[in-house]
Amino acid sequence: MHTTYIARIANEINRVYAYCIGQEKSKFEQLKPEEIENIKIGVKFCLANPTTTPEEIHAKWRETKLAAGWSYGPIINLHLKQHPNMINFYNLPISERIKDHIFVALVKELNNLFQQLKIS
Repeated sequence: MHTTYIARIANEINRVYAYCIGQEKSKFEQLKPEEIENIKIGVKFCLANPTTTPEEIHAKWRETKLAAGWSYGPIINLHLKQHPNMINFYNLPISERIKDHIFVALVKELNNLFQQLKIS
């Protein structure tokens, strides 16, 4: 399956976008296994639900984080498992909503490309 390839590319696009808006993100190879798994969960969700919206992918991300013990906090705090994006999609800053739009579009287009090229 091409889930890992899509997850790797999605992370890199997200990393570059984050850099452009003044945030720092890690390369795929530097991520913890649970972070890679979270990206793959999002990819698999999009692939299983071809009409996935950015709102739905954010809800899925939030659901996954909640299940892992995360909650809302004003800044990302890995020790306390707090994240400022643990809120409704429409309450996110536009820069964060854009990430979800990019993710959904990218997963769908890469999946189409891999299907056309018969890459598994």
